[in-house]
Amino acid sequence: MSSVSSLLSRPATWFRRAGRPGPSRWNTWEPPRADVLGVARTLTSATRVVDVMHLLRSEDGIEKYYTVNPGSAFADGLDSYLSGLGINVLSWEEATRRSFDLAVSCSVHPTMRRLRAPLMVLPHGAGYNRLVTESTGEAAVPAGLSRRELMRRGKVVPKAIGVSHREQIDRLAESCPEAVPYAVPVGDWCFQRITASMAHRDRYRSRLGAVDGRRLVVVHSTWSEHSLLGRHPELPLRLVTSLPADEFAVAAVLHPNVWARHTPAGVLERLGAAMDAGLMIIPPQEGWRAAVVAGDWVVGDHGSTSFYSAAADRVTLLAATGLDELDPLSPAAAFGRGAPRLDPEGDLLAQLLD
Repeated sequence: MSSVSSLLSRPATWFRRAGRPGPSRWNTWEPPRADVLGVARTLTSATRVVDVMHLLRSEDGIEKYYTVNPGSAFADGLDSYLSGLGINVLSWEEATRRSFDLAVSCSVHPTMRRLRAPLMVLPHGAGYNRLVTESTGEAAVPAGLSRRELMRRGKVVPKAIGVSHREQIDRLAESCPEAVPYAVPVGDWCFQRITASMAHRDRYRSRLGAVDGRRLVVVHSTWSEHSLLGRHPELPLRLVTSLPADEFAVAAVLHPNVWARHTPAGVLERLGAAMDAGLMIIPPQEGWRAAVVAGDWVVGDHGSTSFYSAAADRVTLLAATGLDELDPLSPAAAFGRGAPRLDPEGDLLAQLLD
């Protein structure tokens, strides 16, 4: 992820800034050398862009701002999330009037061409996997790699397209070859955080009730009708009531889009019976990585958090694969085809212990 910082080290002529205000007598610290804008469209992309922007330090002379690129079906709660962080939040209108040295987004949309800044786009999950024809206009191209999202009037909009693995560049070459020169392998900062947090596993387990010999099962569900919750809405309740409470703790990680689309109150109401039986709900803003680190078993689907859990060597069983909405060439699809299955109607305890 050092590529974000490296963009700021490019020659001054690479940027579009015409000038910068001089020092103000009201400042405590020296004026910034660079202004960077974080752009969010959904709560998912917002949490990821905030995470990435932490790599750019104020003490290095970087002033950070944030804005919401409007229009997503999953934008509910986004403004309140950003305003609650105590950060500089600009309206989209103001953000498109001002100039910045760099804009960073963990999603991409054609309207981001209006930004007066070099744009770097990054994935907001474990790479580019999901087929979203409403965004891409193509049935076989994953969101984030499509010509509709990346190009405008024959020109590539982003100055840099961050990929977590070079195989994504191979798929980009098929979907939008003009964008390949702008692809930059940046690794996966999110997974780096997970691996760096392994030293805190015991502390996370204690907070999630995995003490005195209890083991932790984490239920992961992405969004859509193909997800674990979409296919098997009663599975969290079945798990928490089927597993001996003195031996197992059960937590649930739900994709932020579930919360945004169905409202926090709606989500908690639907899971009320399971919560009454002991299910712990991880907030959508933060905490899911700690659950990945703390868990013993994962019951999941084709979402990135299940994929990250398997990559972190957690025992992972899939209750839904979502292959109908995945790029068949993506690692997530390969994972869905090959990962062990959990039968939601079968003996859940026996399947975990098998």
